[in-house]
Amino acid sequence: MNLTSATGNITIEQDGGSAHKILLRAEGSGLDGTDALHLLSTANGIKLQADDGVLTSTSNSFNFTADNANSNVTQNSAAGELTIASAGSGTSKLILSSTGTGVNAIDIATPNGGIKMTPKADMVTENVGVLQVTTATDNDPAALHLFADNDASRETEDKWRLIAENETDGVTDGAGEIKFQTFNGSTWDERMKLTRTGVLSAGSFDGGITSTLISSAENLPAALVLETTQGGMHLEVTGQVDGEDLDITTTGATTEIRITSASTEADAIDIESSGGIDITAAAAMDITTSADNSNITVTPNGSG
Repeated sequence: MNLTSATGNITIEQDGGSAHKILLRAEGSGLDGTDALHLLSTANGIKLQADDGVLTSTSNSFNFTADNANSNVTQNSAAGELTIASAGSGTSKLILSSTGTGVNAIDIATPNGGIKMTPKADMVTENVGVLQVTTATDNDPAALHLFADNDASRETEDKWRLIAENETDGVTDGAGEIKFQTFNGSTWDERMKLTRTGVLSAGSFDGGITSTLISSAENLPAALVLETTQGGMHLEVTGQVDGEDLDITTTGATTEIRITSASTEADAIDIESSGGIDITAAAAMDITTSADNSNITVTPNGSG
């Protein structure tokens, strides 16, 4: 059967009751088993429109292919949802695939809201390759939030943030530093910082740490404290070259060096050297024992 119009439209219309419909049925196999029912437009597009109902397609499988232009699937309702789902059981999956070679070969973007990925509680969200976290605003830091607990019961103490600052003048926008922060309910507090030169700083350290430089910029009487709460402490220099010494130095005129021990042992403070010991004072030298009948003994070796 052929319907042909050289100059006008062709209309196939069903205007009966609500139970009536137009049924296009093909029981043939088509040319190659894929086009038993074939709608073809040689010049422009094909439009399927359901004004008040749902546009539904049910088949064993389906394919949509655009050979020469961009394609779009759009949902325009203000409160509507567009769902792409693989609802089968077993090993069924949903695959988003692109053979493009650009940095945005797959581009998932939301200009006004967030993006949420929720795997099963005992499964993981896995990134294979390089994961890059980038800020959307020039000069702003890149931020990675780590939140414990779920949304319903999350508290201030459950919120952590890792940021990478922009490197500009080191004053207004940061200095290219990595910072680990905690949330206080309204702002973020810095807990640890790593500079681009490899300097690590924090309010305190607990446990083993290796560094070539430990420094403090605090303006406090105890600006830098090295402390153990249970075990001992060793300061050891293993250098074998002249100048590789252990130096304890103060430079302020009123800054003193004090070595204090609360031990009651006979060697509460033990200074021992395989070489000589040189003690020089520019002012008076006072060596005093405060306990009763405590001696001060200086014993030379041999004739001394």
